[in-house]
Amino acid sequence: MKNLVIAGMVLVLGPMLYFSAAHAQDTKTMRIGLATAATHIQNTGSEAFKKFIEEKTNGAIKVEIYPGAQLGDNKAMLDSVKIGAVDGIFPSPADLGNIDKNFNIMNFPFLFSSQETANRVTDGQWGDKLLARLDNYGYKGLAIVDSGFRQTTNSKHAIKSLDDFKGLKIRMQPNPLHLDIFRALGANPAPLSFAELFSALQQGVMDGQENPLNNIYASKLHEVQKFVTLDGHIYDTNIFLVGKTFYEGLTPEQQQLFQEGADVIVQTMRQALKERDAAALEGMKAAGLEITEVSPEFHDALVQATRPVVEKYLPTVDAALYAELLEAATN
Repeated sequence: MKNLVIAGMVLVLGPMLYFSAAHAQDTKTMRIGLATAATHIQNTGSEAFKKFIEEKTNGAIKVEIYPGAQLGDNKAMLDSVKIGAVDGIFPSPADLGNIDKNFNIMNFPFLFSSQETANRVTDGQWGDKLLARLDNYGYKGLAIVDSGFRQTTNSKHAIKSLDDFKGLKIRMQPNPLHLDIFRALGANPAPLSFAELFSALQQGVMDGQENPLNNIYASKLHEVQKFVTLDGHIYDTNIFLVGKTFYEGLTPEQQQLFQEGADVIVQTMRQALKERDAAALEGMKAAGLEITEVSPEFHDALVQATRPVVEKYLPTVDAALYAELLEAATN
């Protein structure tokens, strides 16, 4: 009797156990690592991607999101993606410029007159051509996403001309091209980690900094600054990419869904960026900061002042690729 009961349990549970094991084998987990906080628009885009992929694959692909550099900074995660420890990340063009210098083109000053122009270029053939370069390095580039125009703030005075940059100690990312831009404008830029920025501004170690408006406001940097100059010297972007091995392990149908999911990220982040930049600007006005709009004459002066920086770095990139970007931006 005991043997009959055991045999019956095997007959009943066997197929269930087999189905569970087979389902576990069929389920793939994708890990997205973010160097930014959970409040950043990259997380907003990633959540939209997660919802899209999990619904469209009926749960065959699970997406896990790790914000706040839990899986390392972008530099570390670029290595992790290649070995499959992380599957999807959002490195900056500066991060990727260490791998392929042509990504540094995106850091050239005053490339785009508006977000719409930037989107037209990155969504088009030029953006596809740049993303395709990642195939050579073990990555699959899925989309170029928006972070917004970088604007300048300081605690000393309004910046209404090139002369107003002189002597200002401006915190910068540890990026040679970014530093050269502000040297060309006449400021005294210095690299400093973002984690130390608030206290450096509060204590007067730095007079100012530059970031997209939503980053400035979310990080409360406006609380230790008095003046905002809407110079838009760089249009900030990031690249959503996955490991090439991971991507090639997907079925053709899943690969198509990943491209569609990347488009969901792009549109979600763009809408969030517009809303948060507008809210940040209103919040800073309400907090009493003086906002300076850049006149056409001042803009032309900024472009001319930073032209030598472009000429310095142009020999390090594909000149034809840069020319194609300029053509796409003006047509």
